[in-house]
Order: sequence, then C-alpha cells, then structure tokens
Amino acid sequence: MDVKSIYNTEFYNNQKYRSLRAAGVILPYLFQFYKPNSVIDIGCGSGSWLRACQDLGVGTIHGVDINEVDEQTLFVPRDVIDIFDFSNLTSQEKFAHSQKYDLAISLEVAEHLEPQNAVSFVKYLTSFSDVVLFSAAHPFQSGVHHVNCQPAVYWSSLFKNEDYVCVDIMRRQLMFVPQLDECYWYGQNSFLYVHNSCENVLKSLQDYITDAPVSYYHQAVVNEIVHQMNGMSSRLTKMETSLWYRIQRKLKKILRRKIDY
Repeated sequence: MDVKSIYNTEFYNNQKYRSLRAAGVILPYLFQFYKPNSVIDIGCGSGSWLRACQDLGVGTIHGVDINEVDEQTLFVPRDVIDIFDFSNLTSQEKFAHSQKYDLAISLEVAEHLEPQNAVSFVKYLTSFSDVVLFSAAHPFQSGVHHVNCQPAVYWSSLFKNEDYVCVDIMRRQLMFVPQLDECYWYGQNSFLYVHNSCENVLKSLQDYITDAPVSYYHQAVVNEIVHQMNGMSSRLTKMETSLWYRIQRKLKKILRRKIDY
C-alpha cells in the first residue's frame, strides 16, 4: 500500500489540532530536563510539534515528511519542511546531513512503515541527533495502516544497537493526564533515546534510564480490546465462553497494571 496516498491533507486535518495540544503538554515537561536549541521532526505532517517547539523558544526547526501537505494545513512555513520518502530505506544506506540537531522527534510514525524497514528507520533517526524523542504504537493499538505495532522493548533494542540508552521520562507524569485522553498514544508510547556519549545529559536523566521498558496500556486501549473480546464471545460454545472470560479477566488485570517505579 502506498503510504503517500494514506497520509494526505485530509488525514492531517483530522489530527493536527490534537497533535498540537499534545505537544503543548509533553514538550514543556521534557524541556524542564533537556532544552534543545534546534529540533528536527521526522514525519512532521502539519508541523504541529515544530510549532510547539518554536513557541517554547527553540531557535531552529526543521521537518521531514513523505508528503507535501497543503499550505493551509501547516503550522509552520513550508520552507522548513523537506519532502523525502523514508518509508523504504535500506539498512546499508549511509545518512550524511549538513546539520546535526539537539533533538530529533519522530512520534507515531514507525508503526506505519513495513517491519523490514524498522532497523533502517531507526538508523535514519539517529543520524540526525544524539537525542531522539520517539514513540510508536504498541500491539493492539488501532489506527490507520498500522503494520508494525511492537512492544516498547522492541524499539529500545533497535536503538540500543545504535548505542542509544532508553530514558522512560514521560510516562510516569503524563500517561494518564486528562489533557492527553483524546490522543493517549503520546503519553503511552513516548520515550527519550540518548546516545551513550552524552554523559552530562544521561547523568541528569539517570533516574529514568531503563534497559528493558515495559509496555503499559491506557484505559482507552483496554476498553477497545475488551469490547472486541465481548463481540467474539457470542460465537463461542458454553465451555469456550467460560474459558474466554477467564482469559479476559486475566488480560484486563495485565493491561490495567499501573506504572511502578
């Protein structure tokens, strides 16, 4: 399926204001710990996160996206966004850029790319910055053309291969805040990845470093899964139904577990 035909102006118009509001919650929190002077957003869409960065005083912003989004949909000037198809990179490609950035952002993008492109996409992201704000849909998370929904540890292992450390700094404070209910995935899935050469940055974030992040689920995902399970139960025999509800109770317990630090 051609991702360019899916992620078009209509797609971004439907989500750009939710994205902007989410950026207005997550970035001020993150910037208390790490404040960049330059930011690039890979899969920037309408530029909502770049606009939020700009509003928070970031001097240099740059975006990359597969599609050229309609001018009226953009939150930032078109000339700060490059059009580049990163959906089919190869792991052998060498990425050389004229500029490095203090922070690279890629949020809810990677799950839309085919699984065979995951390694090369992470390499592409890390070529821009030693610090990456990243999120991707967990398993069971619904969405448009979600073809590679993976647990958090899957992505952290790919970043680890590039010598990046996983920093679980967002979820403790932001996963369940009401302001993110309508776009819960940002609070649920977001991690900071920092190259192990950035000793000062890692020292300031040492309380949040994890080697194997656990995937937690927002109540909205739990509700959706349970709803689907209830629909399936009507087609089961009496014995199968009894077993199904036992499995359902156990699944609810697992998915509803709270983050414990």
